[in-house]
Amino acid sequence: MLSLTLSSDQAICIGNDILIVFESVCESRQRVKIKTFAPKEVSIKRLEIYENRDRVEKDLKEYFTKIRRRRTGRITKKPYRYNRSESNKARIHFKKRRHLNIGVDN
Repeated sequence: MLSLTLSSDQAICIGNDILIVFESVCESRQRVKIKTFAPKEVSIKRLEIYENRDRVEKDLKEYFTKIRRRRTGRITKKPYRYNRSESNKARIHFKKRRHLNIGVDN
């Protein structure tokens, strides 16, 4: 797990090839504008395939519910909604009720 103190012009390097730069951060720190610098093809040394998607999604939902509980002190019935892309089953996007998209593209 990677914990960040979000600030503009902060960068994350993944391997030797991929660089993610935080261009701007909103005051609420819930929206971040990023720039990515990466080649078109990157060699992969380790590939994780999740066979039990339901278990992974349940664990993710529990994790984000805990975060929601810490922030507000209360919990809602459906704090997050999942959108599954049928063409790419490895991609999971999180959509908050405030229409904030958070996701990682593999």
